[in-house]
Amino acid sequence: MLLGLMGLLMFIGQFGGAAISDRVGRLPTIKIFSLLAIFLPISIVLTYHNFGVLLISILIFSLGNGYQPLIMNIIPAESVSRAFSATAISFVILTIEIIGGSFGPTVSGILADHFGLMAPLWVTAAAAFVGFLCTFGIKETAPIKLNHSSNKEIQAPL
Repeated sequence: MLLGLMGLLMFIGQFGGAAISDRVGRLPTIKIFSLLAIFLPISIVLTYHNFGVLLISILIFSLGNGYQPLIMNIIPAESVSRAFSATAISFVILTIEIIGGSFGPTVSGILADHFGLMAPLWVTAAAAFVGFLCTFGIKETAPIKLNHSSNKEIQAPL
């Protein structure tokens, strides 16, 4: 039940994060959501024995994964010209899959063998923290926050 709820809330968070970023900007949204994502694995480690607290923490912190579509798709596509947007998105996804999909499970498994079954959750929290730190190097790309000439209304002389 908890895993299903966590998956549903991550799904909702990914739609919500993108929608919120369209209104308030990419940077505030990505910083808040990635900060929330750090605490999901930590809360599981610390509260797995208390169902009520675990349920509440999953309800709150699962929404933090709303930063993922921003990092993987929206910001790379808005950072380059349209001709290169698919390449930029593909490069980001390739990097994420190599690091998180190949090395992540291997390192987590080795650490779980040596330090116990909670070690992969600490690896996940550390990776989320590194992701949060990386948000300080991202420039705002939301059209609502940028003053491009393409976003301004053209005034006809009277």
